[in-house]
Amino acid sequence: MKSIHSKAFIDVWRALYHESNPGPTIDRWQHDGVDWVRETYRIGAREYSFHIETHVLTHEGKDSASWALLVVVERWWRQGQRDALKTAEWRQILKGRNGQVIDWFERQRARLGARFSGDASSSNE
Repeated sequence: MKSIHSKAFIDVWRALYHESNPGPTIDRWQHDGVDWVRETYRIGAREYSFHIETHVLTHEGKDSASWALLVVVERWWRQGQRDALKTAEWRQILKGRNGQVIDWFERQRARLGARFSGDASSSNE
C-alpha cells in the first residue's frame, strides 16, 4: 500500500472496520491506539433514499506522530430495493502525513493475516 486511495487500503479499512466495531449501534470506539468515531446521516424521499456514513480515525502520537483520517461512505437506494443503486467511498487525511496513516494500516493488515480477505502480498499497491 502506498496511498490511502488504493484498493488495498480500502480493503484493509473495511476488514478492520468490521473486526473492530463493537456493535451496530456503537458510534465511538478505540482500536490499537486509534479513536474511531462514526456518524450516520439518512435522507429519505418517496422514491429514493440517501445514506452517508462518516468515519474519523484519530491517532494521537507524540510530537508529529499524530494523524487523523476521514473516510466517507455514500449509498443511494431506490425504495423497495434491497441493493444499493450506487455506493461511493472516499478518503481524506485531515492531519498528519500519508506515510503515518499507511504505516498503521500496514501493521493492521499484518495482524489481520489469514483473516484478511485482501491480498496481503500486494504491499506495493
